[in-house]
Amino acid sequence: MTSSFYAGGVPNVGLEGSEHDLFVKLFNTWQQKRRRNMLRTVYYEGKNALKDFGIAVPPQMQKAFTPLQEIAKGVHAMTDRSVFEGFVSPSGADDPFALDVVLDENDFVSEFDLAKTSSAIHACSFVTVSSGDVQAGEPEVLLMPRAADASAATWDKRRRMVAGFLSVLESDDVGPTEMVFYTWETVYSFSKGTSGRWVKSSIRNPLGEVSVSRLVLQPELNRPFGHSRISRTAMGLTDAMIRTLLRAEVS
Repeated sequence: MTSSFYAGGVPNVGLEGSEHDLFVKLFNTWQQKRRRNMLRTVYYEGKNALKDFGIAVPPQMQKAFTPLQEIAKGVHAMTDRSVFEGFVSPSGADDPFALDVVLDENDFVSEFDLAKTSSAIHACSFVTVSSGDVQAGEPEVLLMPRAADASAATWDKRRRMVAGFLSVLESDDVGPTEMVFYTWETVYSFSKGTSGRWVKSSIRNPLGEVSVSRLVLQPELNRPFGHSRISRTAMGLTDAMIRTLLRAEVS
């Protein structure tokens, strides 16, 4: 079963029962969190606009100031201290879990650097594990980092692991056009055709758990997906610094 996607609503991708309910929950979470996640990305990239109170800066000067990069410095001051070197074991073996080949095939060291930066920006990022398309040149085991601004997850407190995960792979001006949905039993792929209708495919998940791990910053019991390094306080102080420097320039 397929259906069109309506902007602002949850697409009907052909799921039923508890899987449908979980998909709806994750899709709504992605929509609700997306604006705040995008805002933090804007601050990290130094593209935040001047928030002028309209009392001290002439209109012709409001676009003359380049925003600061203090937010990015604050993010990297912490993430640069975290360097992935490999796994260790009590025996001292160099490759205790026989993962070196898998990690090398997925360029994991470089991908980890991207994922840890993303986790500091948005509070968390994720790494998905799936079977790769070997005939298409992918590794047999495919590890993919996922950013929180294109993802949503729910947490199982009793099992202490991800209970469901949605990744938005592609979007257009209307909304998502390609998504992957991870559950305990199945991994679903959804793609939106040119007619606007959704096409669903699925593969069985043999692991018995959601094959997604979180890379989280400063988690708490009531916030298992952590806190962003780019706090509201940091954003407010950045806005104040921009106004202060621009007023000095005007003076």
